[in-house]
Amino acid sequence: MRILVGAFSRSSLGHVIRSARVAAHMASRGHEVIFCCAEEAQQYPRALGLKVALVPELTPLGPWKTWRTEDELRQATKGRMASPKFLADCIAVERPIIESFRPDVIVADLRNTLCVLGALNDIPVINLTNMKLLTFPMPIVYPCVVESLLEIGIPEAAAKKVLGDVIAIPGFSSHEPLSDIAPGIWSLAHEGVREIRHAGPILPSYAAAGEPPAHGSIYFSLGGAVGWGSRSELSSLARQVLDTSQVFPAISRTTQILAAEHASQRDAPGSA
Repeated sequence: MRILVGAFSRSSLGHVIRSARVAAHMASRGHEVIFCCAEEAQQYPRALGLKVALVPELTPLGPWKTWRTEDELRQATKGRMASPKFLADCIAVERPIIESFRPDVIVADLRNTLCVLGALNDIPVINLTNMKLLTFPMPIVYPCVVESLLEIGIPEAAAKKVLGDVIAIPGFSSHEPLSDIAPGIWSLAHEGVREIRHAGPILPSYAAAGEPPAHGSIYFSLGGAVGWGSRSELSSLARQVLDTSQVFPAISRTTQILAAEHASQRDAPGSA
């Protein structure tokens, strides 16, 4: 199976690190994998032995700020993640990668244009995303992205597939229930998302194998969810992560199901 994995890297390397782990896991199972990321982020996937295709990325944001109103955030978004030029540049580079590689499945970690290109090429897309992003700021950002995609000529049906076909949340439902998802995301999900599921934590290979790390301790981070939860909640979450033997099975199974469906449709009599 051919799998194209792509990650956004501007806000942090967290998206690249976790999605590269997924890509390396898929490659270890014998699948052909290409990893898309910005030039500045390629060192990590290459260190895992992955083949890398370079794609455009935003310029540095500078010091983080709190926007006082949703309108301020919308204006900032239109100049960055929802910039028509940025979206057009990404599509111009990613489209030939897809046409050349002809993936069976795409896994997109905040690379919104890969979700759209998957829709345009009838390729199933798994959207790997944080639950926290589905509460804020993406309910405001995604409609801006869709608006800009329409502005650059993307058909409405494809533009509204910016969430992909399946949303995989790398966490536990016990700590981040689907009821936390903002109404704006649910509205957009009705345009074509087939499933939203918790995929469990994405751990390093030694943790997946149940082996102790070489340095004798484990660094536990919640990434962008700074300030989330009480100390007891964090301790409970850490225990769940360390006790789990399920690393990528949910994403793996979903990938295989979507790829099989895609192959059967592609090979059906009368298909182009």
